[in-house]
Amino acid sequence: MGRAQEIKISDAEMEIMEVIWDYGQTVTFGMIMAGLDKKRKWTNSTAHTLLQRLVNKGAVKCEKGFGKAFHYTAILEAKPYKFKVAKNMMNRFYNGSMSAFLAEWVDDHGISDEDAEAMRRILNEQLEDKE
Repeated sequence: MGRAQEIKISDAEMEIMEVIWDYGQTVTFGMIMAGLDKKRKWTNSTAHTLLQRLVNKGAVKCEKGFGKAFHYTAILEAKPYKFKVAKNMMNRFYNGSMSAFLAEWVDDHGISDEDAEAMRRILNEQLEDKE
């Protein structure tokens, strides 16, 4: 399988990845801290440690920039990784059944009219594509 299957990312590391993915480009540590500042008040040391773990895992590439700056680029792609995590959760807790997951979610949390309409539209498109 692809790289996404091999890498496991903690919840804290995922917050760093989300910032990098949100920028959609190579970032500096300052940019990462600015992005995290909206969500978390981590020290530079904590963020550096998490970022280094991501580099060591092969999720992020680190390159020396100009002066003392380092540039960080996501190697791990957001969509395949998130799909892998969701699929693993679905398999682990719901025997791979999307309908079982959705039924439990809706029973426990409800569903907005907008989400219900969006799901109806997606399902209808899938059914039309199969015809």
